[in-house]
Amino acid sequence: MVRPAQVEELQLIISSFANAALRTLCFAYRELSSSEAADMSPEYIKAAGMPDKDLICVAIVGIKDPCRPGVPEAVARCQQAGIKVYTHSLTISVC
Repeated sequence: MVRPAQVEELQLIISSFANAALRTLCFAYRELSSSEAADMSPEYIKAAGMPDKDLICVAIVGIKDPCRPGVPEAVARCQQAGIKVYTHSLTISVC
């Protein structure tokens, strides 16, 4: 069971990566019983979703994902057309 202080610590780590315009990935796992593992077919996952409870966090990493050419212009065109585009403000300044 994750304590509230641990959740807060993980959220701070994720926020610090987001504030640095890094794409954030969390690596976590959960051991499955033999019967659970046998049920993990693509059809089962599509119907029930991936198991996302009782996970053990192994690592949280932030990776740089630089803007591809043309992205700032495409975002500007979308905004001019009235389409709402949600990004982190630091992402815009990095692009």
